[in-house]
Parts: sequence; structure tokens; C-alpha cells
Amino acid sequence: MIENHIGERITEPELREKAYKTLIPFLGLHARSNLQACKEAVDYFELKMRKLEPHFKELRKEIIEERRQTYLAKKNK
Repeated sequence: MIENHIGERITEPELREKAYKTLIPFLGLHARSNLQACKEAVDYFELKMRKLEPHFKELRKEIIEERRQTYLAKKNK
């Protein structure tokens, strides 16, 4: 699921929100019967997110620059 959305211009909080909509029901369903599977799912998700930190950092820079340019354009009108 992470890889399906990463091609989009999606920020880390947005991706986490989408992932949690899948992860939380899974955890709720399996928390009492298979705690190890829950731990592995969360650990796997966090590992994938950590690997994407450079991507999110670059995206944040792009978004900030776009906002700065928009602000400057409005200010100079």
C-alpha cells in the first residue's frame, strides 16, 4: 500500500493516515489472538516509513518552496 501511494505527491502525515486506516483494523482484529503478528506489522510499517524519510524530506522542501513562491507572488501584486 505504501508503494502504491508513494508515486503520488503524498506527504508523510497523509500516507500515515491512509496506512492507519488499514493497519488499525488489522491490529484490532488480531491483537488478542496474535500479538506477534501485530508487532511484526507495525515494525514492518515503521521500517518502510523510515526508508522513505529522504523522500519525505525532499518533498517537504519542494512544498515549502512552492508556498514561498506563491506568497512572494501574492505579496508583489
